[in-house]
Amino acid sequence: DFNYRVHGNRAIVDRLLARREEAEARAAGWASADECAREGLRVLLRNDQLTLQRRSGAVFRGLVEGEISFRPTYKFDSKRRDVYDQSEKARIPAWTDRILFAPGRATEPDPDTAVQLHAYDSIASLTTSDHRPVVADLSVRYELGAGAARPQAADADAKA
Repeated sequence: DFNYRVHGNRAIVDRLLARREEAEARAAGWASADECAREGLRVLLRNDQLTLQRRSGAVFRGLVEGEISFRPTYKFDSKRRDVYDQSEKARIPAWTDRILFAPGRATEPDPDTAVQLHAYDSIASLTTSDHRPVVADLSVRYELGAGAARPQAADADAKA
């Protein structure tokens, strides 16, 4: 849980995050409601403090993050878990929950990169907190040191 937020004003952020019906999005000039939603996220990410700090080289040098294609994960209202903060503070929704990782010796998009990201998403349905958890599906290539035992493949036909 980082404390990086999104620069902006709550009313504008709410408009960018508003879910549009297909007809409403098309009337506003979008090809689809999904395209409208993606553009709203792109605008917010351009104002995301962690993204800005990383691009400037100020923090987390050498770490990478998957593409964020999910809605902000913080701060959800304590009474209505499906809406962003409605308290007096009315915090601006942000991606405070992130997964950064070291890619290993090689660099993207090399298929031999030590760490490969397969998926990066939030779990919007898990509503037990004012945060939504974030999950990354990663595979890690590694070399065993000299003398290390190799893992044995599980034999589906083996009997206990």
